[in-house]
Amino acid sequence: MLNKKSAAISFIFITLLIDVTGIGLIIPVVPGLIEQLIDGDISDASRYSGLLAFAYASMQFLFSPLYVKQLLTLWYLSVLFAYFIIYGLLLSRSTRTLLLSLTVIFIGSYVVHIKFGLFDYRFFEYYLTFLTGFLLARYEWAYEKVVNFSMPVQFIIMLAGFVLFSFTGFGQYEVNSWQFILVSDFHMLSMIIFALHVFQSPRLNWPVWRFIAYGSFFAYLFHRPIWDLMFAAIKFPWPIFTGWYRLIPGSILVFVICYYMQLGYDRLLKTGTSLWQRFTLRRTAANPS
Repeated sequence: MLNKKSAAISFIFITLLIDVTGIGLIIPVVPGLIEQLIDGDISDASRYSGLLAFAYASMQFLFSPLYVKQLLTLWYLSVLFAYFIIYGLLLSRSTRTLLLSLTVIFIGSYVVHIKFGLFDYRFFEYYLTFLTGFLLARYEWAYEKVVNFSMPVQFIIMLAGFVLFSFTGFGQYEVNSWQFILVSDFHMLSMIIFALHVFQSPRLNWPVWRFIAYGSFFAYLFHRPIWDLMFAAIKFPWPIFTGWYRLIPGSILVFVICYYMQLGYDRLLKTGTSLWQRFTLRRTAANPS
């Protein structure tokens, strides 16, 4: 049974790797291909590329219930798509209308989800983070106050959020419960605000942050397959130990692996771009007209 599970995880991991690599090679090339197809300039090609991407995301959002249980799934970017729709509709509203609308949307969506199970739980888990970012982006003075708050106090708040999440988030509550959502958002926001303060401080400009940032996209894509491979080797009787195992050494291992995955991807992309440029130059030389 374990061998079958490991084989399935390996297959999914390889499939995701091929998929992401393919997308990374296609996206830089598409504007050039469209430019040649429509016999226009790069501005026209970029507009058509944007329309294609919008149509793809829209169809994923509308028809995903045909293929998966949840209406909004983070893997198909529908959660982010929904956030951007909400952001666009409420961007010019007053603060009072904004807060009231976002509250109604959250409560209404949560009630519908509890009754019918249509939403992915991460829509609610990240909603308060989205709301905070919305408000901080609107009011620069609030952003400056939050980010430039005392670093020792921010560190204590972040540590408190981490401790709360270690007891609440690691299997103690259901992911759909309001306790998990509130603690999870508090944990994420405290870490994000502390990280912003750290990154803006010249005294803490350490090379490790660049290492983490460079591998973060692949870490977002492949952290779960890597963790699943780790858990195939060792099991824990209590959920809290599982959570700590994901953090140390799990997260460290994820960033190390994904750093080199990103490095290999960039080299592959550079090679593909170089080959495409050579092909274009040869074709132009062969057909000067």
